[in-house]
Amino acid sequence: MSDISFERLNEIVIASLDSDTKEAFSNYWISHYSIDIDHDELGKLKVISKPVGTDFSYHCMTVVPKHDLQIEVRPLKAYLGFNFYTSGSAVGIVSGAPSGFTMEEGNMLICVSNYGRGVLSLSKKRPFTTVTLFIKSQRFTEFVGSEIHHFPYEFSLALRDTNYFYSLGTATSDRLRFLLSKMESWFKGPTQMFYLESMAMEIMGATLSELELSQKMDHQFKKLDKERLLEAKSILEKSYKEAPSISELATMIGMNESKLKKGFKALFSTTIYQYLLDMRMERARMLLSDKELTVKETAYAIGYSNPNAFSNAFYQRFSVRPSEFSKKKILF
Repeated sequence: MSDISFERLNEIVIASLDSDTKEAFSNYWISHYSIDIDHDELGKLKVISKPVGTDFSYHCMTVVPKHDLQIEVRPLKAYLGFNFYTSGSAVGIVSGAPSGFTMEEGNMLICVSNYGRGVLSLSKKRPFTTVTLFIKSQRFTEFVGSEIHHFPYEFSLALRDTNYFYSLGTATSDRLRFLLSKMESWFKGPTQMFYLESMAMEIMGATLSELELSQKMDHQFKKLDKERLLEAKSILEKSYKEAPSISELATMIGMNESKLKKGFKALFSTTIYQYLLDMRMERARMLLSDKELTVKETAYAIGYSNPNAFSNAFYQRFSVRPSEFSKKKILF
């Protein structure tokens, strides 16, 4: 296995830049540049790092190592990162963190790392892509103001003091996947930057809701009940096309129906039916936006046997018919 230090990673990046970009380069994570190279030590490396409005930085990295590889990374102090793993997998270890964490497709990590060193372990010829939005910890704290108390204490402490670490890993929702898939293609033209900043704010809001959920779970639910309700949510996410009935779901997680319905509503602020409907509609929007399927095929793909019923449900959610959405490529 080969090792690449953070200094060497920066050297590889800098050597690939033009003279003007080299002069402005200060940091691998938040300097603004684009590279697409095939390097003897590293393998294929593609990085897009751009500003999003005045507060955010967007960083997308894809690496295809030529051999098993460990890359030293030095996280930014005093920054909050929203990390999304969109393809492949890797193992990350940050100095001082409780343990390593697996970064794999479909997962995300909210992180105030602060520490000076980490290691990213990659496997030979296995592509790995990560997309990160950065915002300064101080700017974020100013932005949320007194609402900071809604989040876990350890999170707010790490924002204030760079001697502390905080991270929370969870699954990436369909809505977030949809937004992330659009960001790179929208880095064109001055007016698009307004949309990008709005999307960055929405991504931040959606990911931070996971922190609020974490705080809520710690205060209101017994450990076993939390685990069972999270299991129920996971089952619905994996089987939304042919979801189990409430009775079947209750049996699967070992909880009675009444407690399941009340607990699910209290923990996730929605009913089981509405959560399932929301997942189906978000998935339908992604399929129609990408023009992978027709309206009828989309209806069948998300579990509707009647395309008209699907059209009505889509209209009730988005105030536009799926056929109109598909034709006009509406983004909302």
